[in-house]
Amino acid sequence: MAEKTRRHALSEQDPPDGPFDLTEVAAYLRGHPDAGWGRLSRFLARRQRLPRGEARQLARTITRKLETERAVEADADLWLLDLLGARPEGGAVALHNVEWECVTARALFHGVGPLLHATLSKAGWLDRLPASARLRLQRARAHTAEQNAGLMVEAERVLEAWAAVGIEPIALKGLALTPMLYRDLSLRPMGDIDLMVRPEEVEAAEAALSALGYRGSALDPTRRPPAFLREYGGSAEHCRRSGGMTWMLDLHWRLTNSEWIRRTVSLDLQDVWSASERWALGSCALRRLSPEYQLLHLALHLLKHKFGQGSFRQLVDIDRLWRLEGQRMVDAGLVSLAARARARVALYAVLWGCARWLGTPVPPEVLSALAPSRWRRRILARLLSGARGGFPTAEIRGWAKFLLQLLLLDEPQRAPWIGLKVLFPDARWLEARYGAKGRDVWRYRLSHPLSVILRGEL
Repeated sequence: MAEKTRRHALSEQDPPDGPFDLTEVAAYLRGHPDAGWGRLSRFLARRQRLPRGEARQLARTITRKLETERAVEADADLWLLDLLGARPEGGAVALHNVEWECVTARALFHGVGPLLHATLSKAGWLDRLPASARLRLQRARAHTAEQNAGLMVEAERVLEAWAAVGIEPIALKGLALTPMLYRDLSLRPMGDIDLMVRPEEVEAAEAALSALGYRGSALDPTRRPPAFLREYGGSAEHCRRSGGMTWMLDLHWRLTNSEWIRRTVSLDLQDVWSASERWALGSCALRRLSPEYQLLHLALHLLKHKFGQGSFRQLVDIDRLWRLEGQRMVDAGLVSLAARARARVALYAVLWGCARWLGTPVPPEVLSALAPSRWRRRILARLLSGARGGFPTAEIRGWAKFLLQLLLLDEPQRAPWIGLKVLFPDARWLEARYGAKGRDVWRYRLSHPLSVILRGEL
């Protein structure tokens, strides 16, 4: 929807003189969703070679239309939160006021279209939707059911191959959550298969994947070397093409693969494996995370992506997990686990958001035990709140992203030390990251801080 608005705003203008690349402007707006008209006008003047006056006029028109579009999207997201949270049961949703076409578009964007279809169907409200919106949700649910069924069959093939070499992995993300929280393959879209093995099993697991026809996938946008990913990362994408289908598998050996999280959060992998639970997928044996580690993993994953696309669905996952296992997690020492992992504030931020947006029944005493100081709570609330106090409509970027990372630290006094390590890592890290040798290491000592500051890239 936002993309249509960007193109519509551009196409309404008289064609400017000289070269004008509509695709490039749309791509710029996707990458800079918070750019004001001044910044956009400078881009149009510099890259599109428009006269300054014409660039300013065009930029103002585009930004006005985008602001209107974002307000509509924010309203639709609020409706979605009401429909998928606890409030519909209390009759708080005035269905006759819902802009169903927009709500449907946002549900599909967030990956909760199938769940919205099921929710409305169960409540007997589907007939209130326009036929086109109802059909889009129905098709999304049917596609999700077909895709997930195929992924489950493919996962069993991998599990059988791994079982033959003595590997019993932990299922992560959708592979574990869909059967556990939704119990219906049509309700939660899965993009790939996520499985975690022990670090010493990675080579054997990759060899078995290779025998099945999987190959390493070049999805890493920063082209990090495999040796770097093995030592400092936490996962690697693999893909297999067969019969016109492409199966994606994300092989994990750590719970998180973010450089910032690696330096700020302390997760004991041995404890993760010891607490994991035996499970079965069809006839295959595997494991899944204990509920408390499941929650911590989901929270860190959501914050890693800074509330970007897909985060809304993850928030719903967390809401459902809490409603199913909340008391068990509290009894198992969730608060002390978060403190040991140095993820207390991160967990607070996510549970606070769930309670605010979806009505997740998180006990006040749990939030209080996790909460940081009052001033940090206020800034977090402002930073994490989208238009009209709802869910953030866009990924948190730029300096706001760095501020969020600092606010989520359990020990703020460590921020200078962590910042120095991120900007000026040791020689071994630079050698693995950039393939640098000898004197080249010093060149990357200078360029790496600029890369972090200007592009936010590690």
